[in-house]
Amino acid sequence: LRLLVDFGYKRRIFEVVHDSILIFLAYYAAHLIRWDGLLPNWQQRVLFASFPYVLGVELLMFLLSGMYSGLWRYTGIDDLLLFLRSATLASVASGFLVLGLNIDSPVSRGVLVLNGILLFLALASSRLSLRLVRDAFLKLRSRPKVGRNILLYGADERTTLALRELME
Repeated sequence: LRLLVDFGYKRRIFEVVHDSILIFLAYYAAHLIRWDGLLPNWQQRVLFASFPYVLGVELLMFLLSGMYSGLWRYTGIDDLLLFLRSATLASVASGFLVLGLNIDSPVSRGVLVLNGILLFLALASSRLSLRLVRDAFLKLRSRPKVGRNILLYGADERTTLALRELME
C-alpha cells in the first residue's frame, strides 16, 4: 500500500494514458473524416487491426522525441515545435509500419496524413489548454485586496519578521 502512495511516476503514467487516448481519438477521427463519418465494415477491421501497432509506435516516438521531459504547467509557445516534431515523427513512423503490415485491406494514405494533423492539434490543445486554465485561475485568485498602504522603516531582522507577519 505504501508503494502506491509513494509512487513517484503517477504523473508520467497519467501522461501516457492521456496520450494513448489522444492517439486513439486522432486515429479514429482520421478514419471518420476520410470515410465521411460512415466506416465500412472492412475499414473498421483495418482500424482495429492496425491500432495496437499505431499506439505502440507513436508512444515510442513521443518518448524518443522528448515529449515526456517537461511539465505541462510550464508549457509555452516554444513547446509547439516539440509537439509538431513529435506528432510528425509519430505519424510518419506509424504510417510506414501500417503500410508495411500485411493487413487484408490497405490503410488509406489520407487517413495517415489526417492522423498526423489531428494528433498535433490534440497534443497542442490538451497541453496548452491546461496552462491557459491554470493562468486564468491564478489571475482570478490574485485580485488585489482592499487595504491600506504602510511603510516599514528599517532593514533589520525585526522589520523582516514584521513584513512576513503582515504578508500572512
